[in-house]
Amino acid sequence: MSRLVELAADTRRLVLLLGVVLVAVLLQGGSGATPLALRAGPATFTISSRIFQAPSDGDLSQGCSGPTVTLNPGVGRCLVLQVDSSLGRPIRVVALSVALDPSKDQPDLCTSQLVLPQYRGELLVPAQGRARTAGLPILLRNTRTDQDACQGRVFHFRLTGTALAVPTEPGEPTDPANPSNPSGLPDTGSPFAASSLGKLAAGALGLVVTGVTLVLVGRRRREGVTS
Repeated sequence: MSRLVELAADTRRLVLLLGVVLVAVLLQGGSGATPLALRAGPATFTISSRIFQAPSDGDLSQGCSGPTVTLNPGVGRCLVLQVDSSLGRPIRVVALSVALDPSKDQPDLCTSQLVLPQYRGELLVPAQGRARTAGLPILLRNTRTDQDACQGRVFHFRLTGTALAVPTEPGEPTDPANPSNPSGLPDTGSPFAASSLGKLAAGALGLVVTGVTLVLVGRRRREGVTS
């Protein structure tokens, strides 16, 4: 009999614990789970770069244009990053990184003097469209030594980036290119649907009620035995 009592007590504790855990999951999921980041790549979005002469007033915020140029020691230039999206819905690019490509440019006296920019912000890219960043400062430092080998040299960059899907508006039409996946995005996590929340809520409530009922029944049985 004592073994059955212990088993019943353990069952009650387990049911209550499951109910509490499910309620906690609901509280977190109800606010909308944060989608995972989308990484740059052929299936999501690609990044390219161009270097321009910096504006005479030094203001890069409006972007840069004109013929592309190379880097020269001690001359500040303007780097513009372009994002081309292959996805069927808008994305928000939050980070772009520029690094030297070691497979094409081995470290030397020229590469050691590069000052490369990084982008942090919110660049909105339309569905299957493109967008460009404002100008980003890029510089090949002047060492005041012989840098003839660095004059006009073409450097090769490795460009990486992170983006998030723009929240779907109510009534947004299905992407005709991918009707089975209206977002046109890889499955990277999304908020709980309203129907899922309802089912989870009912399950959590049922577990809690069952656990409380078992606890009350156990107490009454113990009271009856002791009396």
